[in-house]
Amino acid sequence: MAQATSPAQARRVTTAKQEPPPGGAPLTRLLALAFPYWPRLTAGGLMLVLNSFITLAIPLTVQQLVDGITGPHRMDSLGQSILLLVAVSVISATLNFGQ
Repeated sequence: MAQATSPAQARRVTTAKQEPPPGGAPLTRLLALAFPYWPRLTAGGLMLVLNSFITLAIPLTVQQLVDGITGPHRMDSLGQSILLLVAVSVISATLNFGQ
């Protein structure tokens, strides 16, 4: 006579496939656990790198704003600099949300 499996036993069987191999180096075990999620991890890493570059662009934009006000061009490029600062901030916020 075959035994019926309970839902808890069925869950243990399905989650056992995701267990890392016993023993081995911790990094090997971590990579074995992370492998099914590599697309998400890659996308998150790319967003992190892009967000770092965008965050570094904010001081350059502020420099343009300050130079636009105090420099020889005065108010000619002020609107463009403000628009650039807003665009950089929106892109940075979007990448932060995506992480």
